[in-house]
Amino acid sequence: MRVANPPDAGSGPSTIARRIRRIRRIGIVALASGLLYVLIGLPIFVFPATGPLPAHVDVAFVLGPPTQARLDVAERLRRSGAATDVLVSAPGPAVTTFPGLAGCGSTAHLICAAPTPTTTRGEARLLAREAVAHHWTSAVVVTMPAHISRARLLMQRCFSGTLTMAASDEGPKYGWPYQYLYQTAATAKALLTPGC
Repeated sequence: MRVANPPDAGSGPSTIARRIRRIRRIGIVALASGLLYVLIGLPIFVFPATGPLPAHVDVAFVLGPPTQARLDVAERLRRSGAATDVLVSAPGPAVTTFPGLAGCGSTAHLICAAPTPTTTRGEARLLAREAVAHHWTSAVVVTMPAHISRARLLMQRCFSGTLTMAASDEGPKYGWPYQYLYQTAATAKALLTPGC
């Protein structure tokens, strides 16, 4: 007597349909997760809280790289009398490669200094060190919008004075997808590495 082979459990219309449904569900979950990530990131990276600029601060601090858009914000604050001094984070060759930094050191009100290390944490330490040296108790920190939230977190850890954040009008370096991923990873690192 001959026994018939059972149908292969891995083939047939019902198995293919199940695989298609599973792939579709995975795709929907991935798409929904990506959309949620983008929506959660909007107030953090694209439209970060900056608050109104104070009538006066001791220093406008430009985070690196010192782009023209960031330097323009700081210079407007200094010219209007809202900031007494401008501190620029200018690591290494930045002093000679950015035209807006040609005046570094030519006046007591424009200070260019290299952070150690050349990270946002190093820039927070630079602000704290220069604040002690120059007796600054208030600062406006100028950077691109995607960097505001993380920079605020790190500056508050190191600088004990009154802190305000100001966003330049520059677009995101390397585009929004890159900034979302980079700033998320860098913020996670900052949260997991406490202290100044």
